Amino acid sequence: MTINLTPAGQNVSKLKFLLPQCGVSCVDDSGPQRARHFGHSGCVWSLSDLKRSRDSQYTYYAYWSAFLVPRVRVQKVSFEVESGTPLDVALYKEGWISYRSSVKFGRPRGIADASVDYGDNLCVQVTGEGLVDPTRYRVVRDVEVAFGHRATAGSRISERLRRFFGAGFQNNLLMRGGVGWNVTRRVITGSANLEQISHFRPAELSKVEFLKVGNLIVGGGLAGLGVAVALDACGRDFALVESSGVLGGRVEIVRRLLNAAPSTRAPNDDAAEIRSLLRLIESGSAAFRSGRGRLIEGTFTGFYEEKIGLVLCSGAAIAVSFDNIIFANGSRSPVPLLKGNDLPGVISIDYAARLAAHGALRGKTILYSEDKWSSLVGRLMAARGADIEELVQSDRAKIASILGQRRVEAVVFTDGRRKSLSNFVYGTCRQPALELPAQAGVGYSWVAAADILRAEVSINGSTALPWLWAVGSVTGVCELEASYHQGLAAGYALSQDDGRSRAELKLVSVRDSAPAPTTKSADAFVCTCEDVTVRDFEVAAKKGILGPEKTKRFTGWGTGVCQGKHCLYNGLRTLARDGASPYTQRLPITPTPFVVLARLGENAK
Repeated sequence: MTINLTPAGQNVSKLKFLLPQCGVSCVDDSGPQRARHFGHSGCVWSLSDLKRSRDSQYTYYAYWSAFLVPRVRVQKVSFEVESGTPLDVALYKEGWISYRSSVKFGRPRGIADASVDYGDNLCVQVTGEGLVDPTRYRVVRDVEVAFGHRATAGSRISERLRRFFGAGFQNNLLMRGGVGWNVTRRVITGSANLEQISHFRPAELSKVEFLKVGNLIVGGGLAGLGVAVALDACGRDFALVESSGVLGGRVEIVRRLLNAAPSTRAPNDDAAEIRSLLRLIESGSAAFRSGRGRLIEGTFTGFYEEKIGLVLCSGAAIAVSFDNIIFANGSRSPVPLLKGNDLPGVISIDYAARLAAHGALRGKTILYSEDKWSSLVGRLMAARGADIEELVQSDRAKIASILGQRRVEAVVFTDGRRKSLSNFVYGTCRQPALELPAQAGVGYSWVAAADILRAEVSINGSTALPWLWAVGSVTGVCELEASYHQGLAAGYALSQDDGRSRAELKLVSVRDSAPAPTTKSADAFVCTCEDVTVRDFEVAAKKGILGPEKTKRFTGWGTGVCQGKHCLYNGLRTLARDGASPYTQRLPITPTPFVVLARLGENAK
């Protein structure tokens, strides 16, 4: 916003007010009643918004109140949103939850878990901005939104012939024939639904900064904060990378839920646990006040040669050279293997809490919870005003399918009951977000008895490589408060303070075995990017194709744009092989512009 100062009718200078993406120009020397206003569309200005101020030399008019509500326009429908609202939240609140059609079968797809970086797959077109990630784009002005392509005739045919075009269809005899190949190729490319313009802007990311630190922490949840506190206490330097820029991880969800409605009253037992976790966040945040630590807001894309980690930030990329790297990037809940589990409106507990904090979780909601944390967050959402019902264990085992056309409409049980709903929220046994540590060299294996992936690390987070560490729920060993103490133990161990490290390890409790998962439906989707179902895994097994790597190549599981972040766990669960290791995680973990990689190569020379 710019205001021209005009004493004696002459324009002397300009006073700039930092109102993001919004502006007004006022030129006047006699009073607010003659002010001229020029604002962006959708921002309403009135004379009462201006207050007259004086100093010894100039008379000027300052914008007093916040600019009014921007509007979002989607397919000739427009609605108002509070300024600063994330675009995905604004769309979900108004019922726009299906973003595109899937690659193979043309089924509706929406955001299920905001912790997964989907790349261009679930980005939306914003006029004047190009492709944007709706989970990170905040609405501060009028915007017009367009979604990806709809289902094509080819994808509809594929859906009808799903069993024929299912697992290993690329190896089918039809694909090997000349005419058959041409027909099938047209079906596939005609239903790809992927935009051609990337939402990355090379011009903005052509600048690559280089940073040298002793210890690089990836993840700003409780485990990462524990490492930071210990390193700071021992006088060691560190940098912490957090994609959201907000410390606390999923515990921060609790704070947002409570802050969204100060009158919200959590049950007494929940309130005590929440206060304990929030105190840990506050003590962890204090580690940055000494000046030894640096917080980097950006996405860690992977570990490169010569101990260099690449971080994509807003407007630049940072290549971080380190002596030690500590992964503390948390965990996520995999979607339950139920028929209809791919429908928009089937969302994780973390994403549901994000929506509830903005008042966007509307309509009847059913919570499918397998752990205490999900139940706690569900109670908080209910206290916030959400119409949410948690299923008891006996009902979870009786779910037959989730029904709906373009979104969730109902859930059906094996005993014939049917419940209408708008949202199906799942809080399953949390699994490590392993793509980053696994790419760097941390080994993982499936523990069938506990229904979890476990990292091959010692209890203090160290690995066979002295410079590579992993702590917290990314190891599959501990959760929440225990993660914080494991982070402290790792930080003290890195600082050669073995006494304090051993003391913290006494407070680390290994997580309990998970409850038995619901019976798998053959029609449940394992990989929603490539439309791979449980039935496809069964077909592969009958053909003698076993193991994660071979199954991946045959079915296409994990080869979509999320590169397995969303489906790896359910694939291993479906294979049901104790001790099975995940398929190889390859660079880059997050889509990265070639210009950034070129700059890294130039620096290496």
